[in-house]
Formats: sequence, C-alpha cells, structure tokens
Amino acid sequence: MAAERTITFKTNQEEFKIPLRFFLYQSSAAQPSKTPTLSGGIINLTEYDVKVVKVFIARILEPLKSYKYDYSIIRELYELAQIFQLQRLAQEIENQILSSIENPSIDEFGQYITLLNDKEIYSTKFGGDLLKNVLSKFDALSSTDFLSNLDGTILTTILDSCELLVASEVKVFEVGLKFLKKSNDRLLHAFSILGCIRMARISDSQRKEMLKELEELPQAPQILAICGFVFNEENFYRCCVLKSHEKFPRCGNIPKDLHGTVNTIYSNKIKLYNDLNRPEHQRDSYLTATGSQVTTVRKPMARSSRVERRLLREIKAKAAWEKSYLRYFPNSSFDQE
Repeated sequence: MAAERTITFKTNQEEFKIPLRFFLYQSSAAQPSKTPTLSGGIINLTEYDVKVVKVFIARILEPLKSYKYDYSIIRELYELAQIFQLQRLAQEIENQILSSIENPSIDEFGQYITLLNDKEIYSTKFGGDLLKNVLSKFDALSSTDFLSNLDGTILTTILDSCELLVASEVKVFEVGLKFLKKSNDRLLHAFSILGCIRMARISDSQRKEMLKELEELPQAPQILAICGFVFNEENFYRCCVLKSHEKFPRCGNIPKDLHGTVNTIYSNKIKLYNDLNRPEHQRDSYLTATGSQVTTVRKPMARSSRVERRLLREIKAKAAWEKSYLRYFPNSSFDQE
C-alpha cells in the first residue's frame, strides 16, 4: 500500500506536516504553477506568526469545526486564505467581520476597518461591503480613533461619500482633524480631507471654530494656507442634487436655517519687496502679510454632482498652484496635457 502523500508548512519555529488530500479538498490552488510541488513539497511560511499558521493548519484539518478568530491574527489568516484559495476559511473570516457590526460595542468592528488599507481587499466585493458598513456606522466610529488609522486616500473616499450617514458636517471635520493630528507626515492629505467638508451645510460660526482648532496643529501655518483654498473656494459650496440622492442627508439643497446667513471669507495679501532697497535689519524677512476679510450674504449655491464637484476642485487647485509658482518663476511654463 502506497504511503499517503503529505505537504509541509514551514515556520520559523516549527514544521507542520499534513496529508495532502486535506489541503486539496479545501484549496482551489492545486496547480503546481501556483504553489510549490504539492506531493512532499515544503511551503515556506516563515514570514507569518506561528500562531497564525497553527490556526490555518487547524482549519485545513477540521473544516467543519466552528471558530472565532482573534483580531490579532485575522489579517494574516485572511491573507493565507486568499493566497491558497481556501474559500471556506475566507468566507468565515468575512462573515465574522461583517457580523461584528451588529454588536452593541463598535470596538470590534472598528478594529477590522483597517483591512481597507489593503488595496487587494479594498478592491474586492468584501471590501465594498466593509466600506458600506463603515458609511452606515460613521456616527459611532467618529467618536473613536479607528478612522484615524486608515490610509488618507481611503478616509477621503469615506468622508467625500454622498452615502455617508452623518447629521452634521462638523463630524466630518472632527474626524479629519483627528487624522491630521495623529502624525505630522499627513500634511499631503490635508487638502483632500478638508475638501470633503460640504461648506454649504455649515454656518459661519462653525467655520470660524474649525479655523481655531486647526491653529492648534503643529503645522498650523501650512494647514491654514490650505484652508484658504478650501474654505474660500466657491466650488466647495456646491450642493449635490442628484435625483437618486434625495434621501441622503448630505445631498439636496442647503438647510433653510442657513439661507441668508453671514459668510465671512478670510484672505492674506502678500507683498514682495526688493531686498536691496530694504533696511539691513529687515533683509532676512522677504515677505510681509496683511490680513483682510470680506463679509457677504449666503445665497443658494450652484448645484452639481459629486464627480463634477471634485473634478472642478482638482482643476482649480492645479490652476492656483501654477499661478502661485509663476509669481516666483515668471519665465517658467507648464506643458499642456
């Protein structure tokens, strides 16, 4: 009688040898081109925690046993399930994550949302389902620190969504502020994050309060300069009025209580001086700034879809940057795309 064929999974601490038939029964990745030689082969899993591999092996040997996976191993375990195409294991993990949204405490679900930082997970149907749950539970998540652990691009997608269930744009700002406070290297995301705030849906007093809070950040001068593009740009006051979005709280006409309210716009006038004509004690100061403000009466704003609004925003941001650049380098030119 021929000896049973086996397959070995190697970690830094142990090797796990199991019958090959158990692996083939569950895995769709049985082609040698996708995995090491299966019969008597060794699969190197030294990059994974041995605790993760033990659970992975246990699920292969006991596929019908019910498991509750600990958060500390779930990311790597899900990765292994994807690599070796263990559909049952992957589905179990997805179900556990998505069902956690029903728990009274948001903490368990909040831990799982960082899976969206994985581009491969984000682009799957499971990633889409996870994102929808984040949008529906945003109010609860906004009072925690979990959203601050997301990649800036992912958080921008969430905060810019028309489907976001949020009672006030102030919540959007508060989440963005937490994100920017968490690390000084997030300045590159400031424009995108702050640009998600629907300015037409907040009052002048709320805008002023936002500016005060931004002044407390370590990179306040740079952040406030970015706010000049966001808070004072007409495009950010557009309202989404798509027919299919009528029931979304962030879409439709601006609230009636904001019609006719005062809207204060802040700006800085920068004056350049010829250094040679200035007193010697002032020559290390090349720029002077004088503040000004304009008060207008808020009117119903222009309408657009979210896609149109973001496209216009990007065009105007590029134009503003080029204008600023040419001020200092007048002989430069930009290639037209």
